[in-house]
Amino acid sequence: MAINLPYPAWAPEKLDRAYFDSDEALIDKAYEVFCQDTLYNSLFSFRGKQIFLAEVQKENTNSILPNYKGSIQKERTFHHIISEEIKKERDRRRLGRERDFEIVRCESVPWILPIMLNVKDQFTCIYDYQKNGETRVNIWSRPLDYVVVLIKRGSVYLLLTAYNVLYSSKRNDLEKHCH
Repeated sequence: MAINLPYPAWAPEKLDRAYFDSDEALIDKAYEVFCQDTLYNSLFSFRGKQIFLAEVQKENTNSILPNYKGSIQKERTFHHIISEEIKKERDRRRLGRERDFEIVRCESVPWILPIMLNVKDQFTCIYDYQKNGETRVNIWSRPLDYVVVLIKRGSVYLLLTAYNVLYSSKRNDLEKHCH
């Protein structure tokens, strides 16, 4: 169950799939917002340090949405933000990790920049942790139930991903770090 907090005045509405003709149109709009808010925005910073994308290599959108007919190449970080990891059996001996397009993640892209601009909001929880030998930062907006994940790299931060908190087990894990 989501946390029952008032919707922040600083947060824009999510993109709503109902207003788009197709998932492709939703992805294109989310990508437009993503570029405007992150790639081309000097305000996109954290703790006074600039934020760059963790993975700037372009990736084929068809890897997430097989029948996608929109722009073909988008940054891997964007793909990570709008998709969810799934496990698929490949040949009965090995499990491979793949990502599938997730509408709710795509709809939430407009929240990334406002969360970063409002990190001092009383309902935002920020904590550092170690993973894979690097320092990561979770920035969790409790009212939106949305997390932005950064990697600290020298004098800058890298945007790794952002996601909606959909499961109580994940919410409980976040809460442990925030109290």
